[in-house]
Amino acid sequence: MRRREFITLVAGAAAAGPIIAHAHTYPSRTVTLVVPFPPGGVADYAARPLAAHLADTLGQKVVVENKGGAGGGIGHAYVARAEPDGYTIMTALPSLAVIPEGNRLAGKPVPYEMDQFVPLARMFADPPILAVKNSSPWNAFGDFIAAVKANPGQIPYGTSGHLGTVHLAMEMFLNAAQLKMVHVPYQGGGPSFNALLSDQVPVVPTLASTAKGQIDAGNVRILAQWGTERLPHFPHAPTRLSPPQGQQRPRRGSPFWIAARSWLWR
Repeated sequence: MRRREFITLVAGAAAAGPIIAHAHTYPSRTVTLVVPFPPGGVADYAARPLAAHLADTLGQKVVVENKGGAGGGIGHAYVARAEPDGYTIMTALPSLAVIPEGNRLAGKPVPYEMDQFVPLARMFADPPILAVKNSSPWNAFGDFIAAVKANPGQIPYGTSGHLGTVHLAMEMFLNAAQLKMVHVPYQGGGPSFNALLSDQVPVVPTLASTAKGQIDAGNVRILAQWGTERLPHFPHAPTRLSPPQGQQRPRRGSPFWIAARSWLWR
């Protein structure tokens, strides 16, 4: 089974009812497709062709609106507060479910609840990868591990935002491997990846679709990926981000919050 980042289309929880009840008249005006991240990330890449397809299918304008920030939380909360009439929908990553639980654990205000949304479709799945520039001194995953071990708590990495899915994946890996790095959150996957390209951070966990163009151009390379099978487009990438040899893995069945508590308040 591959570990993948699921891209889902969601709407306000009561939206499905009006759509079904008024199927013969819906939509009668413009539909807003919210992307809870800035342009340049996978949620934005997915939204653009979807909006064009929906517009052709529905016979109404579908406008993409980027509302980035807080790892997607700002856009999520905006859609949660929107009128549940089917005219405000959203592309969402797994961080949609992570953010309210993470805030609850940290004793912070919960910006929305999952029962405020209804899933409309799973669009596609995109595997997370660990990427560096081709000019990086880390030619292989082992080089990266050795550098982090030699410089605990000093090497930064960028993500799409606090409690975003790649942040969660990276911190769970670091926790299991007993490694420490400095998390640098950005307002989305696009800004995070641009930070790598502009040498603001030396490494980013990101998504394969976000990085593919720069990988194909020879500007970026993959050190590892979170899947358990080789990626067809990147067969050279190690198949699993595992703890270094000799390091203890977390117990099978350890509850999520035990792994999470160590990094939620960094």
